[in-house]
Amino acid sequence: MAIEEHDREDLLRDGRAMPLRGETTIDDATVVVGFRAGGQMSLYCGADPVYQFNADGELRRVFFHGQRYSAENGRLVLLERAAKGGRVQFCSQPINEELHAGIFSDLKTWLAKISEQHPDQWTVADANGECFSSQLQSAIQKTGAQPKVAAQPNQ
Repeated sequence: MAIEEHDREDLLRDGRAMPLRGETTIDDATVVVGFRAGGQMSLYCGADPVYQFNADGELRRVFFHGQRYSAENGRLVLLERAAKGGRVQFCSQPINEELHAGIFSDLKTWLAKISEQHPDQWTVADANGECFSSQLQSAIQKTGAQPKVAAQPNQ
């Protein structure tokens, strides 16, 4: 991982790791939802927050209020950056219940707003809009009303 961070790319145009992806505007934020080949969903709600799920609909990574979080044993942990020997490493730190609840409250709000979007409000890249809408609704249902945290971030 690079030591310096840069603005995110145009995910609709350049998000090739997500062959199925769409973009819409919600509350003045550009929202991109993408799916990897294995069905893993990522939500980019502007530059922040970002929510990434595994194929089972479990949360595996989060970027929230400028901080990175990762799944660890079914809980989110804060990843703190530490530069060592010219490379960036992350050290995990537990987070309190209030922060955990705040992240999930925000996630539920975004999922509700996304599911309220009409299929015609999405611009879909390199794919059929019906296929994207179907995959999106399926992924939101799989995530459920009480999203779970994965056991590890790379599941």
